[in-house]
This record gives sequence, structure tokens and C-alpha cells, in this order.
Amino acid sequence: MLRLTFWLGLCASLTSNLVTQGLTESDERVCFAVTQLRGTGDGQCACSNDDIRRIIRDELGDVLDSIDRLQDMISDINCGGGGSTGSSPGPSRDPCNPDPCSGQGVCRRQGNNNFLCQCNPGFVGLDCSASNVGSCAISVGITDSRVPDSAITASSIYSHHYEAHYGRLNRRVGRGQAWFPARPYRAGEWIQVDLAAPTTVVAVATQGSPRGHWWVTSYKVNYKAATNLFQAVSSNTGSLIFQGNRDRNTAVRNNFAKPVRSRYFRLVVQTWHREPGLRLDYFTCQTTVF
Repeated sequence: MLRLTFWLGLCASLTSNLVTQGLTESDERVCFAVTQLRGTGDGQCACSNDDIRRIIRDELGDVLDSIDRLQDMISDINCGGGGSTGSSPGPSRDPCNPDPCSGQGVCRRQGNNNFLCQCNPGFVGLDCSASNVGSCAISVGITDSRVPDSAITASSIYSHHYEAHYGRLNRRVGRGQAWFPARPYRAGEWIQVDLAAPTTVVAVATQGSPRGHWWVTSYKVNYKAATNLFQAVSSNTGSLIFQGNRDRNTAVRNNFAKPVRSRYFRLVVQTWHREPGLRLDYFTCQTTVF
């Protein structure tokens, strides 16, 4: 490439004032391109000298079959301002800057200009922009008691027979068998789980109380954000109110619009049938929880 730059500069400097004499159409295109590189823009050919012209053709070969291909080579030279030549090409572009992974994955550089997005749990696609929460069915550990009793708390309890840790999905043993808040029942009562470490959660499932016709019909899910304040799981249109149960034993699952990563999750009761009895669990794509 440096040899190409040398001959182009030599041709332009030796014969800048000569006009085309007896050149073929291909030669004229070569000379015109050299003239454009030099920046004269006067339509004059800078290569009437047969020896210089031959050297240029030998150096460039078939690449000069068209002006477009010559211009591609000139761009690679990185001439710089004022038509200066000989500067080395700049460093290759970092394909991970700016981040192409939609904020939901880690960009890994693959060669000079390629990248691979390693998507966070619950996301798929070349840029990790597609949600895949529906395929994630790993319990965070409420159902099977990997989450200890002490990690499940509530805003209130009806009695010690209906404490928060009784609100485990599919629980059918013991006197309480579900969580109930204190009377008088009111919207805004909550049951919270501490997952011990930040966990990517993609869905929640609920049941009513197995002992009677009591269940929660709608609710919100809040999580503790980086600001240390609770905020609602939401979609593009705002915070979500999830539809709950229609009977006491059927588990109803609701997927989040997108995965949410937090340590603390809080289900907030909105409406209920007769009384707000509740059992629940959350789901993740992670293989290791607790």
C-alpha cells in the first residue's frame, strides 16, 4: 500500500500541467482518479508520461478496472487532510462500543469487527432484545422450602396459624396451609420474599387457600431496586396489575414483561374472593438459587 501511495504522489507531482495525449479509455480513468486524489479537480490528466503511466498500471493491476475500486483503495490509505499520504491505518473499531446487546447481555469481541452477545437469563436473540421468560420454569425455592421460613415475611398476619411462611405454592400440610393478612382486609397488604442474593425473576404463580373458597383475584409485584426503594414490575405502558386466581387450588402463572433482577420481591394484594388467602412462588431461568 505504501508503494501505491508513492507512485500516485510521484505521478501527480511530475506532470501536473500536462494534458491527456493518446491515452486509452482505461488510462484516462486511472489518470483522472490520480488527479482527484491530488485534489486539482481541473479535469486534466496527470499521467501523459508513458513510463510513469506503465508503472502505475503495473503497481495497481486489475484493481484499477473501475474508478469505484480505485476509490476503495484510496480510502484504505487514510491520506488525511490536504491529500497527505503515508499515514498508517487507524485501529480497528471496537464492535462492543457502543454496547450492541440492548443492556441485557455481555458483549464479547470476536475478531476485529465482530461480536457475540451472551444474553442474561430470560433474554435471547443476536442482541438479547427478545424476552424468553415463558420458557423459564425454575422455582426460586419457595415451594420446596429452599427459601427458609425466616426469609418470607408479610405486612400482617391473621393469626399464627396463617403466617407468611405458610404461603408456599402447593402447600397442603399444617393447620394454616396459606397466608392470610390481618382483618379488616384491605388492598395493599403484602407478602415478601428475601432471596438472599440478587436473582433474575421472570414470573410469579399463585394459589388460594386449600381449606376454603378464599383467594386473591388481582395483585401487583414490587421489587427493591438499586435505589433501595420498592418499585412495581411494569411494562412499557406502566406498572402491571396481574390477574390472580379463580379457584383455590389451580396455580395461575403470570410472566413479567421482562426479567427483573433483585433480592427482594413483594406481592401486593389488590382484590380477593371472600378472603385473601394466598400461596405463591417465583420463577427464574437461573440454575442455582439458594
